Amino acid sequence: MFSRLKYVPRFLSYAVYGRSGADAEDIKRLVNEEQLSNVRVLGRQDKSLMNRLWSLCDVSLVHLRDTPLFSSVIPSKIFESMGMGLPMIIGVPEGEATAIVRDDHCGLVIQPEDEVAMVAAIENIYSDQTLRASLQENAINAANKYDRTRLAHDFLRSAEDVLRAESAKHAKGTEK
Repeated sequence: MFSRLKYVPRFLSYAVYGRSGADAEDIKRLVNEEQLSNVRVLGRQDKSLMNRLWSLCDVSLVHLRDTPLFSSVIPSKIFESMGMGLPMIIGVPEGEATAIVRDDHCGLVIQPEDEVAMVAAIENIYSDQTLRASLQENAINAANKYDRTRLAHDFLRSAEDVLRAESAKHAKGTEK
């Protein structure tokens, strides 16, 4: 999947992390076979390092295999990327994750396992400063929508509203 990255010389390096086990070994093998000196396989990283790693990125790639199982998955990297204001390239089966990225206009959606589309998306974001700036701004704005504290408060307010309505309904029914 990464072989075409060597044809994108303007980018200095790519870091691949979050993988472990057989997947990580397959990626390392591909990187070595293709002699991709601009790709580093970092593997899983401690959570305390993630903000620092994200801050080194210009764009994030959220990629999953093209299997039906992943159409219902929403990778947390989407929200981390938004929080860091990074435009993203997401290659996952169509589903909720692709809808989030499209609806919030914070990245480019490609077909999973399509390295030609991935390289084209990288080139597009790299070469179009207006697009890149728009995706960055939209990512930051979208991050606020998905803030866990805010979502928890919204849920609590909704639950309280339902309880008040039910309580009022019950009180009204007992007044007869």
